[in-house]
Amino acid sequence: DFLINDINLGDFDIIVGNPPYVGHKNTSAEYKKGLYEKYSDVFYDKADISYCFFQKGKSLLKYNGILSFITSRYFLEALYADRLREYLKENFSIVSLSDFSGKTTFKNAMVSPTVITLFNLAGNNNQFSYVKYINDEIESFLYDQDKLKNTGWTILKDADEQLFNRINAISNTFIKDVCSIRQGIITGLDKAFIVDEEIIKNYNIEENLLKKWIKNSNISKSDIKYNNLYLIYTNLIDNEKNYPNTINYLSRFKEKLSNRRECKIGYRKWYELQWGRIQSDFENPKIVFPYKSKSNNFCYDEEGYFCSADVYFMNNLRDNINHQYLLNYLNSNVFEFYFKCVAKKVGSNLYEYYPNKLNNAKLYLPLESHAQNISDLGKISIELFLKKMFNITEEEVNIIYKYNEKR
Repeated sequence: DFLINDINLGDFDIIVGNPPYVGHKNTSAEYKKGLYEKYSDVFYDKADISYCFFQKGKSLLKYNGILSFITSRYFLEALYADRLREYLKENFSIVSLSDFSGKTTFKNAMVSPTVITLFNLAGNNNQFSYVKYINDEIESFLYDQDKLKNTGWTILKDADEQLFNRINAISNTFIKDVCSIRQGIITGLDKAFIVDEEIIKNYNIEENLLKKWIKNSNISKSDIKYNNLYLIYTNLIDNEKNYPNTINYLSRFKEKLSNRRECKIGYRKWYELQWGRIQSDFENPKIVFPYKSKSNNFCYDEEGYFCSADVYFMNNLRDNINHQYLLNYLNSNVFEFYFKCVAKKVGSNLYEYYPNKLNNAKLYLPLESHAQNISDLGKISIELFLKKMFNITEEEVNIIYKYNEKR
């Protein structure tokens, strides 16, 4: 095993490779323990095994040697790649970075790659060549290595970076300081727990267990398109005998339900949801949004929808927050540009709206009375307000448009 076994391979002038992309869920605890011990500079918690190949590669390089890998692009933004990003920045001079920006390039491989070439010479007072493939376009420019941040490599052209930095500097509040962000429900077997009206009628499923159910695809910034599906919220079952119809229906899936990890260890009863969350979180008003999306799609839910794990929601809004202002802000062109600059890209036009990124994104909150006035005038007003607040020029409006329409 290249990573675990100490094989004397000698020192190399050049190492070229394609490290295997293996997520933490597909790795045994014992194997990960060995990696933690040998590669703690880059590997911890939910990090990817591919990160270890950089540290091992460096140990086999001659001074001034070259390391060039084609690997998953996710390390540029991933939460648990922060140690790797710091390691690369501090231990190498980056020669070039080619980012396929969410596009897949190999048949049957769903991972979008990047090609990174590193010079084995510490010191980051260096410029590297950055190439970005965006749909059918190619961007190429030089970027200063010392500007790379361990929290995530946001690599932008000068004009784009200046606009992003200005928005970030003027914004005065983190999202995590105005609300909580939570994930939807993990049923453990949607086929069993998600039902339509025909099944409800045929099995006479007890009405008080039924909750309106939405998924990622039901949400847009303008509305929630409910498609008449219901969740059987079995966490409300106090006694199986009190819900004979529901138990009878779910018995068709009992074998699969009983084989779920939480049921095997006795943490859940066979008919319970895997992670049912807190009931009131769904029943109270909230802002829902898809976990993965091509654009910002935040929508206010007053109907009390229960949602799947591919939906996240904001609740527990701070008392002085005008929810309509916040909603309009999150859906604005300006915030979409700002967020896409740092978001993890998981497809050619697909971004991940994950809490660790959203929580640390910043907003501009005006006085409460001003927020109400802005919200009353609708979407056009928020765009004009933010354009003025962030001193956005007409040329920068075009930059924002390009990000929101073509990326």
